[in-house]
Amino acid sequence: MDIGRYIIWILLVIVAYLLLSCPRFLLRDHVGTVLRILLILGKFVAAIFIAYVIVAVNTRIAWKGGLFFAALYAVLLADAAADLLTIPYGKKKGKQKGWKVGMILSALCAAVLVLYGTVNMQMVHANRITIHSDKLTQEYKVVFLADLHAGSSQSMATIRKTIRKISEEEPDYVLLGGDITDELTEKEEMEQVYQMFGELDVPVWFIYGNHDRQPNSEIVGGRTYTDDDLRAMFEKNRIRVLEDEWTELSEDLVLMGRDDESTGVDRIALGEISERPAGKYVLLLDHSPYVTDDTAASGADLQLSGHTHAGQLFPLRLIYNLTGHDAYGFYQHGDTTTYVSAGASGWNFPFRTEAQCQYDVIEFQPEE
Repeated sequence: MDIGRYIIWILLVIVAYLLLSCPRFLLRDHVGTVLRILLILGKFVAAIFIAYVIVAVNTRIAWKGGLFFAALYAVLLADAAADLLTIPYGKKKGKQKGWKVGMILSALCAAVLVLYGTVNMQMVHANRITIHSDKLTQEYKVVFLADLHAGSSQSMATIRKTIRKISEEEPDYVLLGGDITDELTEKEEMEQVYQMFGELDVPVWFIYGNHDRQPNSEIVGGRTYTDDDLRAMFEKNRIRVLEDEWTELSEDLVLMGRDDESTGVDRIALGEISERPAGKYVLLLDHSPYVTDDTAASGADLQLSGHTHAGQLFPLRLIYNLTGHDAYGFYQHGDTTTYVSAGASGWNFPFRTEAQCQYDVIEFQPEE
């Protein structure tokens, strides 16, 4: 992602604010307390609807107008907050003064929200987890990273810094949980990212997400790299791919990786995947956490997933959970625990108001 996209993003925020200011100006003498409350609720609902459409639904609107609608979401949310804060002031000072204060406060709220969300997308944190199991006989440090979306929402400088920090963790294994690249990734960016992972002095394993093979590329001008280009970079950088198969990492640890269910690729049924060694700790990688029946039937001890970005835009994480979808954190399906990461970046626009960008440093330890 280059500086030009940031400039466009800020300009679109300004445009969205000016558009929302027009009805504010026209209604300045006619908005009583009741109508203002209704407008606040309407703005909040509209912001949630826009967030859902541009993050959770695969539509041309999201691909073509994602930047603008993300800006509109931010301004609507900020304006609703400003209106809520100025209700008491408007009662005391009258509609005209209340309107002027509301405009100023709306601009300040929008500036703070956009600054926070934009900076939040560029700050990647290490999230530390410890797992104990009586199946383990030795300790392992694993780094799990998903949803990097190189070229989409973060600068390459941020990505380089993230991978450097992963190297400093000195993990035993690095696990890439899909959507490392997407339809907005240029071929050169894809090559740079996998070269950086290849330079880690540690085994790197990869599973596909729903964007890595650029399935929606026709909407944004066509593919920038082919499946063969992708596989060539895996081979060149010694990155091992798991597609509905498993491998023994050590005498007590098995890694299983699934192809992504949302790409249209026919996944091999769990029962058709060769039988795993009994008594070993099974770590399952599956990009999407939504196929919970498969999770429960996998027999894995722990599934690591991404895909959700913890909602990316507030309050989508809550909505995902309320609708029965694993969004972020730990969940239980049968005997398998699922951990859903918030992801190392986000999708389509350089803005995030749900959770921090993160990679997960997981310490596996024998049961004491």
